[in-house]
Amino acid sequence: MHVLAIDVGTSGTKACVYDGDGRALGRSHVSCGIRRPAPGLAEQDPEIWWQAAVAATRSALASVTAPHEIEALAVSSMNALVLLDDAGKPTRPAIMQLDRRAVGEASSLEAELGADIASITGNAVSGPGFWLPMLRWLQRHERESIDHTAVLMYPNGYVAQRLSGVASVDRTRAATTLLFDDASDTWSDHLRDLVGLSVNQLPEVFDPTDVLGPLRKDAAGLLGLPDGIPVVAGAMDSVAGALGLGLLESGDCAVMFGTVARVGLLNVPEPLSASPSPLPGIVSCPYPQSGLRWSMSALWHAGTSLRWIAEALYGGEWDAIRLPERPSALGDLVFVAPSAETEGRVSGINLTHNVADVGAAGVIGVLAALADRLNELEHARACPTKRVAVCGRGAQLLAPAVAGLLGLPIEVPNDPETDTRGGAILASTGAGLFPDVRTAALALRGCHKRFRPVANWTAYRARFRGVSGGSDCVRAESMISTSVRRADGTSSADLVK
Repeated sequence: MHVLAIDVGTSGTKACVYDGDGRALGRSHVSCGIRRPAPGLAEQDPEIWWQAAVAATRSALASVTAPHEIEALAVSSMNALVLLDDAGKPTRPAIMQLDRRAVGEASSLEAELGADIASITGNAVSGPGFWLPMLRWLQRHERESIDHTAVLMYPNGYVAQRLSGVASVDRTRAATTLLFDDASDTWSDHLRDLVGLSVNQLPEVFDPTDVLGPLRKDAAGLLGLPDGIPVVAGAMDSVAGALGLGLLESGDCAVMFGTVARVGLLNVPEPLSASPSPLPGIVSCPYPQSGLRWSMSALWHAGTSLRWIAEALYGGEWDAIRLPERPSALGDLVFVAPSAETEGRVSGINLTHNVADVGAAGVIGVLAALADRLNELEHARACPTKRVAVCGRGAQLLAPAVAGLLGLPIEVPNDPETDTRGGAILASTGAGLFPDVRTAALALRGCHKRFRPVANWTAYRARFRGVSGGSDCVRAESMISTSVRRADGTSSADLVK
C-alpha cells in the first residue's frame, strides 16, 4: 500500500508518500511567499499552491521506487479564503489566516450578532480569520470580488479541485467558516444573507474521508501519478496533525508549533443546545474519529515571537537555545517576547542574568501562554487532559519545558510531519484500504519519544500571567475587542479604514 498526502501551509507546501506501515518513502517541501500589500494584510495567489503541490509531489515521488503503486491521495491545509470565478480562476488573491483587515468587521459581528452566530455555528466570532468577517469586509470594500465569485474554497479544497474537478469543503473546515449550521448540518441561509452570498457560491460539504472523485488525467500527468486514483477530501491542518499524532480518545491533546502555534483537545461533544456559550479564541469542529470533537486555541504570532528570540538573542541559531529544567534557574525573570502586534515586556531582571537567560525566559513565556490556553480548553469543555503530544519545529527542544509547565508527560513523534501523516490516514481510509479512521491511525502512527516533568512550574506560570496582563503575550490577537496601538500611531482596527 502506498498513499500520498499533500499539506498546504502558510509558508510552504509539503508532499509525502507513506507505505502501509506508516514509513515515509519520499517527502518534499516547496516554500511559498506571503504577499503583504500593506501593514496587517497577508495574501497569496492560489496558483502558487498548485505549482508548489506539483513540484513537491514530483520531488517526493523521485524517492519512491514504485509511484504507480500509489492508491489514493488527500490534501490538508491552513486557513484562507479563496474566491473563484466560473472558470475556476481566483477573482482576487486569497486572504490568509494572518490577515488583520477584518478586525473591525469581526468586532461588529460579535457585538451585534455574536449570540446568534454562536447558537447557529457552535463557535464565537473570535477574530478576523473566519470567512464571515472576511466576507463582510469584502462586501463593504470589494463588492465586485464577491459578485464575480462562483464558489468559495479553502486552500485544500482549491488544490483538490485541481486534482479532481470537484468543488468542495471538508467538514472540519466548513464548521469554522461561521457560515455553517451545526445542528442542521448545512449552510445557514441567515448567515450567508449577512454577506450577500447565494447558496450556489458555497461548495458542497464532504467528510474528510469522502472520495471527491478520481484523479484527473491532466493532473496525474503533471504530478507523475496514475490517473483515476481516489482523491480524498482531507481536513484542516491541525486536525490532520492530531490524527498524525495518533490522537483518538477524549482528553488527548496536541501542542503544535509553526507560524501559528496551536493547542487542541479532543472531547465528547454535548448537544449544541446544552453546550455552554462558545468562548472567544476557542474554535471547534467535528473530528474524523466518530463521536469526538476537536477544540482548538491559537497563538497567532507565537512562531514570529520564537523566531525573533532565536534571531535577536541567539544569532539565528535555534539549536543554541537552552531551556532550564527548573524555574529556579530563572529566578524572578519573566520576559514576554514581542510579536508582530504586541510589545515585549520584561520583569525581574538583575545583574546575575545574561542574554541566554532572557532568551530562555522568552521561550518559556510563549510556552506558558500555550499552557494557559490548554487549561482554558479543559475548563471550557469540562474535559481534563489525559495525554499530550507535541509536534512542529523545535518540538524535541521545547517538549521538556512543556512537560514541566503542564505537569504532565509529553510525547514527541520521531517524524515531525504529522500533518501529512494525518492526510495519509484520511486518504487510506477513504480509499477503503482500512475499515475506519481509528484502524488506519493505529496502523500508520509513528514512534514517539516521551518526556516527563522534573519540576513544578505553577508559581512561575502565575508570575508570568501577572507580568503579561493576566494572560498570554498575544491575547489581543484573539480577543477582537482589543485594538493594538502601533509605534506609528495606527491600530489594528485602523488598517482598513
